[in-house]
Amino acid sequence: MHESRRRPFKFLNFWSSSQEFIPTVQKVWNETVSGNPLNRVHQKMRLLKSELKLFNNKFFNKPSSTVFHLREKMAILQTSLDANPSNSAARQDEKEVLEKLAHACSIEEMPYKQKSRVKWLKEGDSNTGYFHKMAALRRARNHITRIQSRSGGWLAG
Repeated sequence: MHESRRRPFKFLNFWSSSQEFIPTVQKVWNETVSGNPLNRVHQKMRLLKSELKLFNNKFFNKPSSTVFHLREKMAILQTSLDANPSNSAARQDEKEVLEKLAHACSIEEMPYKQKSRVKWLKEGDSNTGYFHKMAALRRARNHITRIQSRSGGWLAG
C-alpha cells in the first residue's frame, strides 16, 4: 500500500509583507492554551502552522494563475486603448491592472527567490563546484569590457 507523505511546513518570508500577517499571528498567539510553558508554545506553534496554511491559501493561492489572468486583462485593455487612445477610463484601468500585475509577479517569484537562497546557504560557501560556478558567473557579469568617455568615444581594455 502506498503511504501518503506529508510535506514539512516551511515558513515563506514573503508572508510577512502582507498587512494581514501580524493580525493572523496575534490572533493565534493570544489564544489560551493549557499545560506547562513548553507545551503551550508547542500547541500555539501547531495552531499557527494550520492558520498560516489557511492564510497562504487565502492571500497567496495560485499566483501564476493570477498573473495569467491579469496579463489577459492587460491585453484586452491595451487592445481597447489601441482602438480608442483617448479613453481615460481604459487608461486608468490599465494603470491599475499594471500595478496588480507587478505585485502578482513579485509574489509569484518570491518562493523561488527564497529557495535559491536556501540552496546558496547550503552549498554556497562550502568550496563546491556550485560555489565556483556562481563566483565565475558573478565575475563575468561584473566584468567591464568597455567604457564610454565623456567625449563619447569607447575605451576598451
